[in-house]
Amino acid sequence: MRRAPGIVFVDGATGRRAALGGTGLDVWEIIATWREGGESYEELVRNYPWLSEAQLRAALGYYELYPEAIDRRLEREERWTPERVKRELPLATPRAAVRRKRRKEPGADRPGVEMLARHTTGQ
Repeated sequence: MRRAPGIVFVDGATGRRAALGGTGLDVWEIIATWREGGESYEELVRNYPWLSEAQLRAALGYYELYPEAIDRRLEREERWTPERVKRELPLATPRAAVRRKRRKEPGADRPGVEMLARHTTGQ
């Protein structure tokens, strides 16, 4: 994008989104982190140490150019509380939570460990 170098657009189930090229991160995710850190650039760098200064500045620059688009997405994301996810998407329970519920012994959350434990103990 000429007005915001380093920004690409990604089409997905939720529509077209501005993303930071080559990272898999949407601009709204970076801006959410920046806001949570008190809009501190230093805090943003600490949260994304693998991104270059140019990449972080590209995301911030895009937000400066198109704040209404990013703010709309942030508002949409804020509405997805854990309670709403559980209510509307009951099968979307994170795998780690499911594993914790059925864990019977240490290490059972690693693939194959529970089966190996049964095999070696004869259970």
